[in-house]
Amino acid sequence: MKVITIRELFETKKKDLALSLVTEPETLNKKLSSQFINRPGLALAGYLDVFFSDCLQVFGEVEVRYLQTLPEELMLERMRRIFQMDIPCIIITKGLTFPPSIEYLANDLNIPILSSRLSTAQLIQLLNRYLLDVFALEKTIHATLVEVFSLGILLTGKSGIGKSECALDLIHRGHSLVGDDLITIRLIDDKLIGKSSRDLGSFMEIRGVGFVNVERMFGIERVRKQKEIDLQ
Repeated sequence: MKVITIRELFETKKKDLALSLVTEPETLNKKLSSQFINRPGLALAGYLDVFFSDCLQVFGEVEVRYLQTLPEELMLERMRRIFQMDIPCIIITKGLTFPPSIEYLANDLNIPILSSRLSTAQLIQLLNRYLLDVFALEKTIHATLVEVFSLGILLTGKSGIGKSECALDLIHRGHSLVGDDLITIRLIDDKLIGKSSRDLGSFMEIRGVGFVNVERMFGIERVRKQKEIDLQ
């Protein structure tokens, strides 16, 4: 199971998600192991029998306004119960804020709180995209991936049978290289997305020749960073 820290999320997506840190920096060491997002809903009313505590918790205007209707003692009791479920993080949208008492409680229980200027819908859409990518299932195999007539074609087989040579011939005929030798394949939205897993850039290793710089020989338009795999 893949795990990231909230610090990684914050530092990677701070600009894109218009994020700022509400709690102390130490809270960012909290870990996240789920790609899903939860809105607390009934948990704020005290119902925690069905609560996805391993997910990122997004508080929009509805949740924040509801908390404001509660007496402070009850509000803190409800939030304490949620925090004690060991949630990974809370993100508040639309630049809204919690009362200082909730921020103090979060620091005390080591729960990170982030604030975003984005609307709830915008944040969830962008966050979903990021989490799907981060937690996608992946596998690395020996293969060569090319784009032929807009189709991603994965060339597989034993080492030395000529995968790279076939790919080079296709590139010479106007098609494009995605990656050579080692290809990382990820499952994203029921699609297999392949990219080079080696830092070779646009280089290919051809037996008896050495390294060939595809971008320099054929132009940058003959190189792709990643491609959905359509055929193998």
